[in-house]
Amino acid sequence: MLAASFLTGCGPSLQERRDDIEKSMKFWVGKSETQLVAKWGPPSDVYDLNDGSKEITYRYIHRYSSWYWYPGSYRSERGFTVDSIGTIVAYRWDGF
Repeated sequence: MLAASFLTGCGPSLQERRDDIEKSMKFWVGKSETQLVAKWGPPSDVYDLNDGSKEITYRYIHRYSSWYWYPGSYRSERGFTVDSIGTIVAYRWDGF
């Protein structure tokens, strides 16, 4: 138990992780959909909106297992709004 507490204390804090995700997501605002897909690969979902814009979503399932945790998984999601000319104008995220 003590070793588990020590090991979890060595990583970044939750706020540091949130800040890193915010920074990495904010980076894409103003970039093109083409640049995003070239870097991240094909999205999990694309939803076309009536105004010509679209919502692009990347979903991930993270699996973990270690000597002090039972095997399990959690999901994370990263989403982007792309305007009608292909520029990323907004983002959203859920999970680490």
